[in-house]
Amino acid sequence: MIIKKTYKEFIPINNKNYRIIVGLTSWKKRINVLEPTIKSICEQTRTPDIFYLVLSKKEFPNLNTDLPKYIFDYMEKYKFFRIEWVDKNIKQFKKNL
Repeated sequence: MIIKKTYKEFIPINNKNYRIIVGLTSWKKRINVLEPTIKSICEQTRTPDIFYLVLSKKEFPNLNTDLPKYIFDYMEKYKFFRIEWVDKNIKQFKKNL
């Protein structure tokens, strides 16, 4: 299906009744190539109210030590960007919890 309306017609950009919450999961083999995706989401015209990068402690047992520097650069630059640690890797479902 092709939608010909712009997003502004669906969600009023200045309406604070709507919150945009992004949940993105990743794992050890993908974390180093994820930066363009994170950058794209953070630099949208309407930025998210909260952006969770959901990571499993099982995949990253040393937590922050296992993560690339760019993750912390984004956390510093964008206050809405945060890491959400979960205990088990339950695949993509972990971002829904």
